[in-house]
Amino acid sequence: MSVPRVSAVRGGWQRTPLRVKLMASMLLLVAGALVLMSVVSVTRLDSVLTDRVDEELASRYSGQLQIAFDPKTKQLLSTPSDTIIMWPDVNADGGLYYLYLHSGELPSSLPFSGVAAEDIQVQLESHLGGEAYTIASADGKTRWRFVTRVATVNSSGEQHIVGVGVDLKDVTATVAELTTIDLLVGTAVLIALASIGVAMIRASLNPLRQMEATAVAIAAGDLSRRVPQHDVRTEVGQLGAALNTMLGQIETAFAAATASEAQALRSEEKMRRFIADASHELRTPLTTVRGFAELYRQRGDSAGPEEVAASMRRIEDEAKRMGLLVEDLLLLARLDRERPVQADPVDLLSLAADGVTGAKVTHPERPLDLKVGRGPLIVLGDELRLRQILSNLLANALAHTPPETPIEVRVYAEGVHAYLEVADEGPGMTPDQAERVFERFYRVDPARGRQSGGSGLGLAIVSALVAAHNGRVTVHTEVGVGTVFRVRLDLDPDLLAPEPEEPAEEALEVSADVPADAPVAPLSANSQDESRDA
Repeated sequence: MSVPRVSAVRGGWQRTPLRVKLMASMLLLVAGALVLMSVVSVTRLDSVLTDRVDEELASRYSGQLQIAFDPKTKQLLSTPSDTIIMWPDVNADGGLYYLYLHSGELPSSLPFSGVAAEDIQVQLESHLGGEAYTIASADGKTRWRFVTRVATVNSSGEQHIVGVGVDLKDVTATVAELTTIDLLVGTAVLIALASIGVAMIRASLNPLRQMEATAVAIAAGDLSRRVPQHDVRTEVGQLGAALNTMLGQIETAFAAATASEAQALRSEEKMRRFIADASHELRTPLTTVRGFAELYRQRGDSAGPEEVAASMRRIEDEAKRMGLLVEDLLLLARLDRERPVQADPVDLLSLAADGVTGAKVTHPERPLDLKVGRGPLIVLGDELRLRQILSNLLANALAHTPPETPIEVRVYAEGVHAYLEVADEGPGMTPDQAERVFERFYRVDPARGRQSGGSGLGLAIVSALVAAHNGRVTVHTEVGVGTVFRVRLDLDPDLLAPEPEEPAEEALEVSADVPADAPVAPLSANSQDESRDA
């Protein structure tokens, strides 16, 4: 077979479906096994039956034979009914051999038909006194089993080498019958095996078809599809488990990539909005500074001292506003880097008391209360940043509520967390406003924020600082009812004490009459930011 033909056959086999390969391989193996078993069994049966004939011939004709022969008719007077006697014709030339039955008639099919007489004579002489042998016709249809013996003719006393044989037709018939049975049984077995094998292979390959369908669905975009689970002790189960693990990892990676892409788009959008808002916020004070500078340059010496002082004061105020805005932006940029903050023990009660005291000093007309709960209120964090959180929340509440609106600061502990709340009974916010309240530069009333000097970064700074302390800040608000900002921080685990059986809450009202030499925590510059929009 040429190389191209071999390659073509190999390629065709490789393109054959797996179920066809399995079925063909199984049938070929079983057919080969059946053929081998049939050959062995038929050969063995033929050998056993032939051995029995040999034993019968050996036992019946073990010694020298006596043959009753009529020389006139050249017929045997008596022989066993199932044997023939074969020897050379003593009166004929050419070495021909005759076969005689007990009736004296020649058989219709001679065992040596088509076989030369010399060959038969060689067979007779070579097996004299030996083992049995077979003489078959030239066409192979007839077989006889012979033994060679020395026979004495009673009528003349002559001795001849003769062959005594038995027809093997019974052996041949039995072997042929067994061969037919083997063929029929083998065919039935192959048909049954093919029927059962097709069903078994189809059932065994069904999980693979399910995997194929799952792969097609995943290729179409459905990453949530999974291969049906099977017993992991089987090859299909192991393959399915491995595929599901791989698909889970692919889905996770794809989700992470999608989330990262979405986050990048959101970050880009926020950055664009941030740059636009920052540019807008800086443009107003810059325009003011430039306007007063040009006004002073145009008037020159004609401007009076009071007018010059007013211009310089406005320029200074706008410069301070720009400085505060830049400081807030730098703080947010540092917080965006997610650098860890200091982790020192901080007493929230002391921090809240200082914050309320400072707010009462700067806003003595406002009703401010402090309520604390029992238990440890020590958290780990940066004290200055925690004070800034409270200052911004208080400044936000003071800026966006009427003067007579009560404002309450609460600190308490629940479980392993400490809570800091700033609540007011002001106008509140809508759900849409509350959802965006922690965004940078967001204001409910933009015009008011710019007039009062706020940049819209106060609550954004609060959110970033709380996140830097591994905490969480939430807002609870309702229009016409008020707003509560709640900050959750982790308590210092080293200072946690068992909670009392009946925890109580006590109110502590800080008086506005603070001694002149008392320590005061005034609102920071960032606290004046009016980013709340409640």
